[in-house]
Amino acid sequence: VLRTILSFAEEMASTSDGLLEAVDYLTDDSGERKPNVRVDNAIAVVERVAKRQGLTPQQIDTLMDYVAGEGKGSVSCRNRVIRCLIPRSTVPHSAVLKALGCMTSLPSSPLQQLLFRWIVLTFDLVDDRGPLHAVYTAVFYFLQMDDLRPTVCQLLCYLTRREDVTEFRVQKIMELQKRVLAFKGTEPPFTALLAVYKTYCPHLVTIPLSTKRKVWRLPHCMKLL
Repeated sequence: VLRTILSFAEEMASTSDGLLEAVDYLTDDSGERKPNVRVDNAIAVVERVAKRQGLTPQQIDTLMDYVAGEGKGSVSCRNRVIRCLIPRSTVPHSAVLKALGCMTSLPSSPLQQLLFRWIVLTFDLVDDRGPLHAVYTAVFYFLQMDDLRPTVCQLLCYLTRREDVTEFRVQKIMELQKRVLAFKGTEPPFTALLAVYKTYCPHLVTIPLSTKRKVWRLPHCMKLL
């Protein structure tokens, strides 16, 4: 039994050292071109540790620098790293702010979708959700993007406070909903967001809303464990 415990301790120490080296390598700002094979190996180390024991808040925050940094990695590499961001305990709000801050500069819409899904999936684990409210207007902007709208609506439902419900925003949502209805039919995420708005300011949302239909499910692409 003692030998088993010592072997496990040695393995964990080795894993921790390997993860530290991998994270440092991925986020290195020396400017040197990194061979694809070494990048792939570093991400593989992160994947293995993340799926086994999750990542610490500091590791998540540091790896988000890799995801958010311009020119730091290919779309496929960033995609793999985002899927590795499995929290061991909490998620630092700074990592979420970095994710939201880089949305417009990301080279791929699927990366934006994946990041928004990660934020929604880990929202309850964010260490301080207060600072996230400061970017409410920026998040609201992404309602215009068809591919992102369902997840953005869900995030806005989590972030919305009474002071966020304005006549302008209600009208904007109604305009978008009308446009979507003309091409795709009803879109339940809009209804869910309007229902939250109506809870705070019923005088601004006067239309009848049906909220019986289930709107959101766990994003299947984020089922990593």
